[in-house]
Formats: sequence, structure tokens, C-alpha cells
Amino acid sequence: MTTSMKKCFFVPIVICLLSFLFSSCDKDNWKEWQGIDLPEISDILLAMEDTAFMEFCLDYYDTDNNWRLSMAEAAAVERIAIPPDKYKIKSLKGIEYFTSLKSLNCSYQSIKSLDVSNNRYLSELDCQHSQLESLDFSNNPSLATINCLENNLSRLDISKNKGLKRLNCKSNHLSQLDVSNARYLAELYCYENELTTLDVTKNIALTCLNCSDNKIRDLNVTKNTLLTTLVCKNNQISTLDVSKNTTLTSLDCKGNNLSNLNVTNNNALTYLTCNDNKIEELDISRNPALGILNSHHNRMTILDISNNLALYILCCGPQERTLTVLYTYGQVTDDLKRGNLDVIWKQKQ
Repeated sequence: MTTSMKKCFFVPIVICLLSFLFSSCDKDNWKEWQGIDLPEISDILLAMEDTAFMEFCLDYYDTDNNWRLSMAEAAAVERIAIPPDKYKIKSLKGIEYFTSLKSLNCSYQSIKSLDVSNNRYLSELDCQHSQLESLDFSNNPSLATINCLENNLSRLDISKNKGLKRLNCKSNHLSQLDVSNARYLAELYCYENELTTLDVTKNIALTCLNCSDNKIRDLNVTKNTLLTTLVCKNNQISTLDVSKNTTLTSLDCKGNNLSNLNVTNNNALTYLTCNDNKIEELDISRNPALGILNSHHNRMTILDISNNLALYILCCGPQERTLTVLYTYGQVTDDLKRGNLDVIWKQKQ
């Protein structure tokens, strides 16, 4: 055999051996780096059961165009956003192989269950309007944002998600929600559920809270001193103390059982809706920035807006009793008789 023939025969063998060794090392390093014990398969598509999900993965992540999805290709993906107008997916089985995933958007699909336990680097999850009945975040300590609104969830456990900053779980069937471990939570939207209680006393970073349209009887926000927006309308709340919420700019507490509302410490307030309660007296003399006030269907007889020069929309009728509105600009009183449903007073155009 000539020297040139030996080289031609030997070189391919060496290349194959090196390729095998590096491949084996890559697999071992992959498992060690990810810290996840998943069965090694040549094609991730074999772990999937939904053809639409397979099609999506081939369209976006088959980088070598060989109609397969290797473990390396899946592990390289950090963001998945499924276009709802192009793919109709019922199962995301196989998502566990996308172990580097940081952001997942699978909204407006038909997924009843979602297992992201192997996606340990996941920090953003958007699965709204997806018909989900169960979610498990217990193995996702990096989650900072969860949007799971408009689903069929009856239970939501976020006790292990201590770094959570934003949670939107509105329009589900939740009767309980424990957010006590989410100490960095800044935004919470849990309205249109079946909650009877909500404890946010441990969530001192909270700036926005919307818990409206539930069955909550008691709401303590005295520890939430960073709150700028509070929406707790259409509940069964009988007392609401906002004296510690001095940065509050927007308050909507309509449709409750409030007989008293003290906003004298809320100097930054620009929007106040407190209609459909049992309030007999409302002092807004210390709310100079107030621009919108909706206070109809209460029990007030006098409403003094003489200090509210920024006010441009006032809806205060009807009341259960004859209401006298005191204001400036040449007129002293304006008697708004009971039954004047459409009375809206505007100061500036």
C-alpha cells in the first residue's frame, strides 16, 4: 500500500474517532452543565406528541436543516415565542429538552397542562388564553414574570418562586392565592377569580395591585407603602386603610361595603373611584392633584371640591340623599337632586 493510500485510509478513521470522542464529551458535558437527567435521544422530535409543535420547532430551530432536532440544537434555544395565528398546539411535551430556555410564550393555544420543571433557567412565562388546568412552577426558581391569565386554573403554587416580580393570573378559578414568599413582587393582577382572602402584608415591594371582582372581605395594604395603583373594586370590603400609601396615584374601590374612606394622606392621588358604597363623608381637600372623581351612589350630602383645582371630571350623582357640591369659580353651591344619574361636572375642557 502506498503512502498516499495509507493517508487516504487513515485520515477518515481518525476524523471519525475524534468526532465520536468529542460527541461523547459534549453529551457528558451537556448533562453535567444542565444538571438534568434526561434520556439521550438523537432527535428531540421523538419526545414530542404534537405535530404542530414539531412543525414549529423544525421551522425555527433546525439550524442544520436535516429535518431533525438534536439535543444540542434544543439546548441552544433561550427564547420560544409561538405565533398563535400560525400554529395551533395542544401539547408542549418535549419542551423539557430546551434546558437553556429563559423565555416562553405559548399564549392562545389549546394546552391543558404544561410541565416546565426541567426548564430551570426560565425567567419569563406567558401562557395566557391557553385553556390550562394545571401549572407547576416548583422547579423554576428564576421565574420573574408569570402571565397565566384567562385559563382554567383552580390552583396556583408560587411558594418556590421567591424572585417573582410580576404575576398576572386574572380570570381563572382561584379560590386561594399565597404570595407571602414572593417578597420582590411589584405587580399583582389577580382580579376576576373566586378569592375570599388575600394577604399582601409580606409584599412590601408591591407598586400595583388589582384584586377586583372577587369575594374579598378584608384587605390590608398598610405594609405596601410603595403602592401607586390599587384596584379592589367589586368585592365585599367594609374597611380600607390607605393612610400609609402616600405614593398612591390611582384608587378604585367602587362596589364594596365601605362606609368611610380617608384619603387625606394621599396627596399624590390623581384618580379616585369610590362609587356604589355607603360613604357618608369624603374629604378630598388635601388631594390637590386629583383630576377624576367618581363618587355617585353613596350617602353623602356635602362634597367640597373648592381645593381641587386640577379636577376636570366629577361624577357624583345620584346619591341616596340630596347632595350639595361646594366649589369655586363664582358659584357657591350646585344642588344635585337625587335621580340625576348622568350628572358629570367638568372644570376644564
